[in-house]
Amino acid sequence: MRTFGLAVRAIDLSQQKSVEHVFEKTVDEWRVTKLSDPRSIAQGFSLTRNRDIKKGDTRLIEYLADQRADHEGRWRTLVRMFQKGAEHAWLTFEMTLDDIAERFAPAMYNVQPPRLLRNLGKLLTIKTVDGWDVPVSALAVADQSSVEDLAREILDPKRIVPLVVVTEPVYTKPAVRDLGRLLGEHVFGLARVVHVGPKLTFTLTARLGKELSVFDGGVRIYWPGVDPDASPQRHPLITRHAIERAEGSPKRWILEEVSRKLIPVATARYREPEAIRNLLQAIESEKLEEAQFSQLELTEKIRTAIRERDDALDLEQAAFAELRKADLEKKDFEAALFDARRERDKWRALYDSLRLKAEARGEHLPPPPQDENEALEQARKSFKETLLLPTDLTIETDLGPDVYDALNAMHEVVLRERSRKMGDRQKAFADAFGKHLNHPARYEPGATGLYYQKEECRHRVHIKSGKPQDTESIYWLEQGEPDKRKYLIFRIGRHAP
Repeated sequence: MRTFGLAVRAIDLSQQKSVEHVFEKTVDEWRVTKLSDPRSIAQGFSLTRNRDIKKGDTRLIEYLADQRADHEGRWRTLVRMFQKGAEHAWLTFEMTLDDIAERFAPAMYNVQPPRLLRNLGKLLTIKTVDGWDVPVSALAVADQSSVEDLAREILDPKRIVPLVVVTEPVYTKPAVRDLGRLLGEHVFGLARVVHVGPKLTFTLTARLGKELSVFDGGVRIYWPGVDPDASPQRHPLITRHAIERAEGSPKRWILEEVSRKLIPVATARYREPEAIRNLLQAIESEKLEEAQFSQLELTEKIRTAIRERDDALDLEQAAFAELRKADLEKKDFEAALFDARRERDKWRALYDSLRLKAEARGEHLPPPPQDENEALEQARKSFKETLLLPTDLTIETDLGPDVYDALNAMHEVVLRERSRKMGDRQKAFADAFGKHLNHPARYEPGATGLYYQKEECRHRVHIKSGKPQDTESIYWLEQGEPDKRKYLIFRIGRHAP
């Protein structure tokens, strides 16, 4: 059985008759909207008042909603509204998918907070979820002091609500526009969503460290109990590149990915608010004076406790599995890096062999370049028919002598373009750089924001990938007709400011 629950607290109800009035008004509007769509599963929606308890200045009303799902299963939603006095109220939602649907379609349902809750959040003044402020939209971090507050909140050992931090890239457009607001509404009730501007992520990184931080349009979930000395992989990081490469709609993918990670934790974290629990306990105490629990009821409570314990163990095992997966990915990367270096050494040994043979014949091969300056000079001589390398060419890279191999790849692409064998440009660049530099570079056309001799650069190829400060590219201008094409390369290195 799959269960999802959350509790929110509303205040400032002086402008409303009661929580009950606001809730029933919202349900009526929702039902009219959903029932107008014949494809909606709300056609099978029923809402009944289960019980109404009054005790002193407190009142508890329960609503039970059934929705038919596929495979003859049902979603059952239990909504409780508790009001004490005129200004304080609690609302709780418990959603359960019965055993039949879970058995026949265990992965069909993507649970998220009910839209009813978001609508209520706009009508009432929602204050807290489990004692922490959780607004309907994302909280904006607008200055340095707010970044410090955010860092303290991330590291606060008393925090019990997950924290979702959304960032914006500095030098490019975000993968999903207005992602902070969209996530804030989508996961309302599950976590606090905070939006950090592009320039402020540098401060956050300085405060938390690169491994624990998030930036460049990425999204990170910080679970409660952040330990700076523990593995940062415990807190899921979703990069901008992962969002951009998502199948289908990046917007839909990131919303579902974040809610998918939050739902199991919200389920385990959910506890009945103390005010409601105390009232229900008082009612149960009164009932116990009239009759004792039957053996069947006691057995069911024990089974529920065992299931809750098993669910907690499953969550712990899933966390360890994620850590093991991350370790395996790291080992695979290190193995690939070792293979690339071994391949480079093989080619260097081949060069030495050819040089010795040439010297035996009285010929002379130029020695391999020792640094980027020698590499550039040899490239000017070897590729003068295809590449223009001006004296003011900017180089900001740690490739060293491998600059020659990168320019050799560019030379090969020009020859392909002249012979009209370019085909797919992305594949052509990836093949050439994979051959000469052991790295499948990614060609990216379009405006770069850079100009050379008053002409805007619209071509670049990424030769090193990673974080923004680590990514390196080659920028060039195209000159001449295709059959006489030349590339004027004016920058090699990290992203230009």
